[in-house]
Amino acid sequence: MYFFARPVVGITLGAVVLGERTGISPVAGGAVLALGVFLVDRSKHPDDEQS
Repeated sequence: MYFFARPVVGITLGAVVLGERTGISPVAGGAVLALGVFLVDRSKHPDDEQS
């Protein structure tokens, strides 16, 4: 699931290490990605319950 965070990490490292400029699109995309990961992580699945 965190495989999808690689583009956000790449953009962040590019901005910090290489001094690249970013716009609002990568920031908005990262926020949507973080929200999706949060929603998936907090959901309960019937298979995850222990007897």
